[in-house]
Amino acid sequence: MDLSDLQACASVVVAAPADKLYEFIADMPRIGEISPECTGGEWESSSGALGATFIGSNTSGGVSWQARMRVAVADPPREFAWENMGGVAGGDGEPSARWSYVFTPVVGGTEVKETWKMLRILPQLEARGEDFVSGLPEARRKNMEETLARLKALYER
Repeated sequence: MDLSDLQACASVVVAAPADKLYEFIADMPRIGEISPECTGGEWESSSGALGATFIGSNTSGGVSWQARMRVAVADPPREFAWENMGGVAGGDGEPSARWSYVFTPVVGGTEVKETWKMLRILPQLEARGEDFVSGLPEARRKNMEETLARLKALYER
């Protein structure tokens, strides 16, 4: 499967300043407040700084797991991104996926664009079959739309 097919994005305009939205997303444990999959987590090192690591807790389809994330971009208030470095028990040091939020001021607030890109297919995903892997972009897009709708609701109540 071509990795270029394994990506997704969604965006929303939120009536809030970019710096406030960036602050929320860069405080990664708070993503559990808006994500349908991430339930939170905790920082292992200096929160939100470039290179900082975070242990994210996730639940989907009755399965729960944790993964180590590393901050790849910390450019307030423009972009915050992290890479999935694998399970907390270890990993080979190579990221498998990248998540990014880009904040662009627009009339009426800030456009928040969330993107996901698979950087390599892990054996545990491959073991679930090609249909599962090829369905990841659509599943990620739906989760992003829900996450962004919840972010909008949080700031526009």
